[in-house]
Amino acid sequence: MNEMQRKFVSDKLGTLGNIAVGALIFGQFLSKESFLFSFINIGHPS
Repeated sequence: MNEMQRKFVSDKLGTLGNIAVGALIFGQFLSKESFLFSFINIGHPS
């Protein structure tokens, strides 16, 4: 990959990470379970 392609992929992976975190947070609000702060901290319910 050249420099331009690496920058593009890096930018898109960052965006994908932001979308994943947003989905985890908003998914908690849409679920029937209560909101768990540990879910945000470690990525899965304790």
